[in-house]
Amino acid sequence: MKISRLPRIKGYRVFRDFTWPEDLHGFAQFNVIYGWNGSGKTTLSSLFENLQDKRPVSDGDVVFAFDDSNSRRVAGNRIAEEAVPHVRVFNRDFVARTIEAIGKSNVAPIYYLGKESIEKQKQIESLRDERQRAVKASDKAENKKRKAEKALDNFCIEKAKFIKETLLGSPDHANYDKRGFRQAVASIKASPQPRALAEEEKADFRKQKELKAKGTIPKISAPSVDIADLKTRVSLLLGRSVLSQVIADLANDPTVGAWVQQGLSLHKGERETDTCRFCGNDFSAHRRAALEAHFNDAFASFQDEAGQEIKEINRLHESFETVAVVFPDTSRFYENLAEEAEKAISTAKEVVHEVIRVLDSLTAILKKKKANPFESVSLEAGEPNLESPGQSISAAIDAVNEIIDKHESITGNLTTEIRNAYRALEQGYVLEAVPRFDELEELAADAETTLGQVKDKPSEIKANIASLEREIREHRRPAEELNRELRAYLGRDELKFDIKETGYALSRSGQPASDLSEGERTAIAFLYFLKTLEDKDFDVSKGVVLIDDPVSSLDANALFSAFGYMKVRTKDCHQLFILTHNFSFGSSPNGVGRLS
Repeated sequence: MKISRLPRIKGYRVFRDFTWPEDLHGFAQFNVIYGWNGSGKTTLSSLFENLQDKRPVSDGDVVFAFDDSNSRRVAGNRIAEEAVPHVRVFNRDFVARTIEAIGKSNVAPIYYLGKESIEKQKQIESLRDERQRAVKASDKAENKKRKAEKALDNFCIEKAKFIKETLLGSPDHANYDKRGFRQAVASIKASPQPRALAEEEKADFRKQKELKAKGTIPKISAPSVDIADLKTRVSLLLGRSVLSQVIADLANDPTVGAWVQQGLSLHKGERETDTCRFCGNDFSAHRRAALEAHFNDAFASFQDEAGQEIKEINRLHESFETVAVVFPDTSRFYENLAEEAEKAISTAKEVVHEVIRVLDSLTAILKKKKANPFESVSLEAGEPNLESPGQSISAAIDAVNEIIDKHESITGNLTTEIRNAYRALEQGYVLEAVPRFDELEELAADAETTLGQVKDKPSEIKANIASLEREIREHRRPAEELNRELRAYLGRDELKFDIKETGYALSRSGQPASDLSEGERTAIAFLYFLKTLEDKDFDVSKGVVLIDDPVSSLDANALFSAFGYMKVRTKDCHQLFILTHNFSFGSSPNGVGRLS
């Protein structure tokens, strides 16, 4: 498909109202269009760019005619919907898009050829900046993670050191370190969280861990006493009366009576005599009979019973006196039991002393009755409840013995008790540290997550850069080939290409070319354009090629070389358009148009 003419161009840039003259023949295979600057060559090339890109002409009224018959016409605003020929356009826009120095070096810039290569290299430059930012972000995240983990690690070390020093002496904590602390935290968090220790409990466990083995403490054995029965027996004795021929003086004065009774016994048996051993007077038979009648068998029997009861009470009294002094000193108990033992022993002693007081009271009243059995005596009202001590003594002694049992249990399981105290304290200290541990662990986890989100970014960007660089290199032409073509096109070889990184370094007469003249840029871009005509997606034998001012700023010698070079490489074009303002540039073998 060929472009035969442009029937109408109205209101489009410099073309106000152009209509194809009837006497102007249509475009041929090879077309050279001459025109001064400002005559519309650039505008014409832009219309061909619309065909090239299948981009509708949005301004004005433009019509394209195709084929030799001029029968098929397409409005410019319908280019995207209609079938149009494949077009390639070389103009100043192509030059601007095709060669560019990219990089920050002003001494020896790197040049890139081709729109795609330039765009990819710009992507690379952008990705390099992005990678620098990504590396900084990754380093920052890595540093934050390292600091967070260090803070958590230091916390674990600090707490482990505190626990180790606080629990000094524990074989289980001799080598306690951060690993032990972390395991303890994990253990607490893996099960229902234990209750925090109160300060009093900590103090108790601190005492318990310091326990040293103490001696055995024997249990307290209290005499068996039935106060109620004892009271009954005493009451019965007190209520008995002795029948005898009473001598009033002796009955009325029990002290004298007791003295006389003892004296009478000294005048009987082996000591029998008729003389009073006290006054030396005669001890008459009548007086002896009177005294014996007073101190008869009933009297003797009562006194014997009373004496036995007093003896039994005295025995109990001695037993309780012994109990009162055998209570262990509280210093013999383990420190954690001392306070409890002191209270129990104090209570038991009070009960024992109360029993002793009751026994003393019963002894006294029995002795009074014994001394004067003829007098009726009773327990006085207001006497303490004699049943209470007997009932409480057992409970009081049992309370002391329970503490002694605890003492003996600790002694028998001392190692276990001490170890349990150490473990309880460790758990308490770890439990107090868990909230801060969780906080630091969460910060470390957040830092780890953040790092995970950014750490692979630099590598990904680097891979993208490498991929783009490979694509640029794959499409980059060898420097030797470019140098040959540039020499053939310009007719001289002072400008040379050298491969550098993904682009080219240019030298002029052996020196780095820090900038290019307009003619050099145009020449290099045009060489690249001619090379694109060999692309797989463009068949030059079926396509349309438009070239706008390929010899801009070239001298006469270069102009001749350029025309010859271009002519050889465009001879197979299905249709060729050359736009120029230079009348000395070439000639059109089949058709020449002039814009004025």
